[in-house]
Amino acid sequence: MDSSLILIGIISKPHGIKGGVRAISYADSPDIYREIPCIYLKKKDKAISPLKISSVSTVKGAVILNFDEIKSRESVEDILGCELYIERSFLPSPSENEYYHIDLIGLDVMTTGGQLLGKICEVMQTGGNDVFVVKKGKEEHLIPAIKEVIREIDINGGKVVIDPMEGMT
Repeated sequence: MDSSLILIGIISKPHGIKGGVRAISYADSPDIYREIPCIYLKKKDKAISPLKISSVSTVKGAVILNFDEIKSRESVEDILGCELYIERSFLPSPSENEYYHIDLIGLDVMTTGGQLLGKICEVMQTGGNDVFVVKKGKEEHLIPAIKEVIREIDINGGKVVIDPMEGMT
């Protein structure tokens, strides 16, 4: 798949009778859906097709989307569970010391002493702070993404340097 496309949500169920969908959104705000000219639908057969968003609303934390190309509830049945992507260029640049999760996946995690703990394979959102899931072989470490632990994040250098808390490694 095109690396310039970023997963932003999943179609969870139909909404109404005119082709609306309820989506589980990974965006910080539903406003991003109002600001983009199109969204990309990745179908179950892995085909990707652009869709033009005609309206956006929210209901109980879910994003409700209507598309120019989808006009009936029956058409929605074919795309349930499909992923929604946007072009990376539509995302705002992160602030200083902020990173998109997608940019952290695959980075090496090393201690300040030079020990390689593994690669970030997942970023869990726990509410208070993110947690990096770091794996190396069968070994797994959960690294809290807090300033007391994270010493350096170097996206271009492909690494994160941590000062592990007692008992962490």
